[in-house]
Parts: sequence; structure tokens; C-alpha cells
Amino acid sequence: MTYFDIKQLILGQLHGGHISAEEAQGALRGLGLQWPLQLACVCLGSESWLGDEIVQIDCHAGLAYVLSNKRLQLANFYDHDAIISDWFTAHSAAEFLDALRSAVLQQRERLFISIGFSETAISVSDYRQQRDHLINAITSGREWKSACSAWIQSCMLCYYRHLMELRRKIIETASMISVDLEESWLFDQHPSYYQKRLHATYDYRAIIELTEAYFEAIALACHRMRGQEIGHIDPASIDDDLVRSACMYATEHYQEPIGLREVAAACFVSAEHLARCCKRVLGDSMVHYIQHLRINHARELLTHSNQGVLQIAYDSGFQSPKHFHRVFKQQTEMTPAAYRRTYRSS
Repeated sequence: MTYFDIKQLILGQLHGGHISAEEAQGALRGLGLQWPLQLACVCLGSESWLGDEIVQIDCHAGLAYVLSNKRLQLANFYDHDAIISDWFTAHSAAEFLDALRSAVLQQRERLFISIGFSETAISVSDYRQQRDHLINAITSGREWKSACSAWIQSCMLCYYRHLMELRRKIIETASMISVDLEESWLFDQHPSYYQKRLHATYDYRAIIELTEAYFEAIALACHRMRGQEIGHIDPASIDDDLVRSACMYATEHYQEPIGLREVAAACFVSAEHLARCCKRVLGDSMVHYIQHLRINHARELLTHSNQGVLQIAYDSGFQSPKHFHRVFKQQTEMTPAAYRRTYRSS
């Protein structure tokens, strides 16, 4: 047995796999360690080393397990803030596995508290309620960021002791939202990218940041899907003659100061009648259809032109910069300036 064997044994325990006492005994014997054995967990850089008094096993960047035949003063080797578990003593392979489990749980609890979460318990039903609220918020496009923050906190509180289950719940919730978002163009970064990174991540801060980025990508995809449903409809594909004519007129004149009444007048019907027909055929209002046409035009100009934001607002058909900013942020979750920085750079 080698250093690699003991590292694989510890990784197996971290991942919740079944490790036998015989496997542990063989791996430890290969490193020349005898009973009783001391074990602790520390936070540090990514270098590995072996010494006469201590064996440091780096499982992944930033986290290591320290093994020794005698209880050492860790302060002689590591900074105080780096020590994130007690020393655990083992007199046999079975006790070593128990000590390893205890060290794993203890380091997770201490790292978890260090990022600002309390040990407040949360029930599975509370977690599910937060999850359902997040799904509704993202699919509807209303206040999804606050819902996402609340859900992440409930997810961490409920599953932080079990890293594999925590990852699984994050990916499962994301899949519940993005199951219908199959077109790759909806995502700047495909969901599989976030899933692979989640499986390779052990640090709680990194998991939280990655989860936020993952759900921001899904929220943006949902926004784009809603834009596809109303703002990217080809008027020629609409079966209803009146609504088709209205959409064609709006597509040709959205840069002008038009609204429902102007479109209805161009189609020789009342505004009320056109509103009812649009709701029935499009599933949305003519006002929203015009807004999406204008915002799509503004997005193109922000990405591919050097015009100022104020000029883009007017060129897209908005009569008020304040109204333009409000509608743009509603549809994209970004300000026009932030959208330009993000998509022009990419």
C-alpha cells in the first residue's frame, strides 16, 4: 500500500463509500504507521509532504488530513485558523474509520459555520417549500434572486453534513426547472458545465457561488424562453388573421410611439377586442409583445453598436429612459450598461 492508497481510502470516506477495516489496516501499514494513531483535519495549501512525526494527506486543494503516532501540537506545524478538527485517537482500523468519519463531520460543521450560516435546524418540508418557491419565481421571472438565496440557505442547512446529497439536491432542483429548456442557445454555459464543477467541488463557499451562477444561468434561459414565446414569434406563423396582422404591424412600427390603441386602429378594431384576441392567441398582451420587440432591438444595439444607452432607448421605441431601464431590467435581470459589459466582452 502507498500514499495513493491511503488518499483513495480517505476520499472514499469523504464520498460516503463503504471502506472495510482490512482496507484501512493495509493502507496504514503501507505508510509505516502503528497503533495508537492520531488523526486531525487541517485547512492549507495544495502541497503534500511526509515527515518523521507526521503524515499529511491532501485530498483536494485546501483540505488535508494529518496522521501521526503521537498527539502533536498542531500549532507547531500549522496556523491556528487552519486547524478545523480535534485530534481523534484510534487503536484499531475500525476505530480509525470512526475517527475519520468524526473528523469529516467536524470539519464540515466548522467550515459551514465559518461562512456565516448558523446551526439552526430546518425540516425537509421547509426545504421543499423553499424549493417550490424558487421554481415558481424563476419560471415566472419574479424576484427569483431573493428566492434563490433563501433556497440555498435552506438546502445547506438541511444537507451540509452529506456532501453527495447536497450536490444531488442542487442538481435535482435545477433539473426540475430546466427540463423544458432543451435548446442549447438558451444557455451561455450548458448545465452540464455546472454539474461537473459541483461534483468536483468540496469547499462550501465555492459550492454556494457555483450554485448561484448555475441558477442565474437557468433564470436567464427562462427569460430567453419567455422572449422566444412572445418576442420572437414569427407573425406569419400565427393562424388568427387579426392577431397576425396586428403583430406584423407592431413588428414594422415598434420603433415608433405605438401602443395597443394605435395597433388596434391600424387593424380597424377596438382596443378591447384586440386585447382579448391577443391574450387568447398569444397567451400575452400586445403591449408585452411590443415591449419584447423593443428590448430585443435594444439588446442587439447594446451588443453590436457603440451608441449610448439613451440613444438606444429612443431608437428602440421607448419615449422615456426611465421606462426603458425598468422594462429592460424586468426582462433581462440586468441594467442596459451591465448587459453591454457582459455580452460585448463574451
